[in-house]
Amino acid sequence: SALRAARIEDGEVEWSEDLCGSAAVAGWQGRGSHPPRVEDLDGFWRLWKGAERLVDGWGERGVEVGLPTPMFVPVGAFFQADALLLPRLFERVTSIVRGWGVPRVVDLYGGVGVFAAAAVRGGAADVTMVEANRLAAAAARRNVPGARVVAGTCEGFMRRRGSDRDVVVIADPPRAGLSQQVRDALLQWVPRRVVLLSCDAARFGRDAAALLGAGYDLDEIELWDMFPGTHHVEILSTFQ
Repeated sequence: SALRAARIEDGEVEWSEDLCGSAAVAGWQGRGSHPPRVEDLDGFWRLWKGAERLVDGWGERGVEVGLPTPMFVPVGAFFQADALLLPRLFERVTSIVRGWGVPRVVDLYGGVGVFAAAAVRGGAADVTMVEANRLAAAAARRNVPGARVVAGTCEGFMRRRGSDRDVVVIADPPRAGLSQQVRDALLQWVPRRVVLLSCDAARFGRDAAALLGAGYDLDEIELWDMFPGTHHVEILSTFQ
């Protein structure tokens, strides 16, 4: 209704807000001139089509989310949307890393650093996070200052991953699941443990089958209803 009242033209909106809904920023992508200010938003800016930057300073516009570790989330970066379950999921990943006691963690598809931060909180001393969206990667450097953040594709990182297998790999891929290149490289690497967060059951089945076929055991599987009112569900699984 706020966008309609401001007579914003048709387009796409990137929206970020904190977990309690007290602060929000948004960016608009479409035709026409810079849109007028919209009431009840901390900021509203026009996005360049197809780019990872914002007029008036994309990267400076975002909200801080109060997880156990505060996270800055800029407009245009992916972030789990469930305000109630995300802190619990953060703590669950923290407990998994702490329980395994493996000092090195590699976080693939790391976003703004949620699970990298959970790994640090779980006691991991050596955390590497990989994220292709440079805006999200920049936020991750701010959110998890002790981690090594690689701003690049997981496919590129896996080609030069090294050979150390005493590592936990956390992977939170998009709905398409692990790409074939990442999946093949993971099975060649054979890290000691894998934490997989999947948001599509069929793609989870494909990726889990590949891990089981390579000799991994499925330790635990949990369903997290991060998308209320839809058929989508997050599947958290651990392999050794």
